[in-house]
Amino acid sequence: MPLINPPLTKEDFINSRWLEVINSSERKECLTYSRVFWNKAQEAKEAGNIREQSVFEILAFVTGVAIKPESTDEFFAEVFQNLTDEHLNFLTEIAPEVSDPELQARIADILWVKKRNYRMAQLAVTAYLQSATELEDPEKWIWCFERIERALRLARKINYQAESVVAHIEAALDRYNGEDPLWLSAKLMELLQEDRIGDPTKYAALAQKAAVLAESNNNWRRARSYWEIKAKWHLLEKDTKNERAAQMRTAETYVKEAEDTLMRTDSSYLRASHFMQQAFEAFKSVRGTKEETTAAKERAEQIHKILIQYQEESRKELKTFS
Repeated sequence: MPLINPPLTKEDFINSRWLEVINSSERKECLTYSRVFWNKAQEAKEAGNIREQSVFEILAFVTGVAIKPESTDEFFAEVFQNLTDEHLNFLTEIAPEVSDPELQARIADILWVKKRNYRMAQLAVTAYLQSATELEDPEKWIWCFERIERALRLARKINYQAESVVAHIEAALDRYNGEDPLWLSAKLMELLQEDRIGDPTKYAALAQKAAVLAESNNNWRRARSYWEIKAKWHLLEKDTKNERAAQMRTAETYVKEAEDTLMRTDSSYLRASHFMQQAFEAFKSVRGTKEETTAAKERAEQIHKILIQYQEESRKELKTFS
């Protein structure tokens, strides 16, 4: 991105009609914006409007990557290392003027990473939550979740309104009540568990509800995830009895997945053996004293016998090639 003289200003940004790009985008997400910003830059270039071209090139550049919530600081520092002080000064000037929370969060986050501008970090936390609200979709959950996760990690780092982010998470969990179809509630509860935040009793019950619902749909992987989350909630409240019970239910999902595999038209003892092996290991790893884990050990022995049978059957499925 070549520098121009005099440097870009807030007026150049306003005059570029950037908001038309946002309003024309079906999904309010940076990567979607970036493609249109590049097209607008090309149009401005062909029209000989150098200042407008430069505005759109900067906007396209800063929106051209996805966030990585766990490593955003390091990732943004590397990706945006070629932003000059002139570029950053322009972004600092326009950040408060950006009415779209997704774009504002991106600009503010870059300014935090590059300039350690605390005010911009605060702005990023707020804007990320607003963007998450606009992007919230239980079917396409990852865009929403990534922004909530980044907001929480950034809020913790700068010690600013982490409680607001937690309230946002808990409101979403209450709204879906364990009935969202994919992974949003699971991922949000795992975020709370990282910081030992939330009511373990309440959320253990919610995780169980989601696990049972997933099992009713034969979604064993999601059910397994929720049983693991339930076990973690009991661990946090030092309820070892219910923690072990949840671990047992986690292990049973492997058994059910193995049985489900054999009921399909393309049934495979090889795949079923894989899940039975995981079930065996899961039962063996149930926490507790020797007396407390007796049931788990007995179940592991039962599973081992079935595993041997499945492995014998799987040999018949192997084909010899010359």
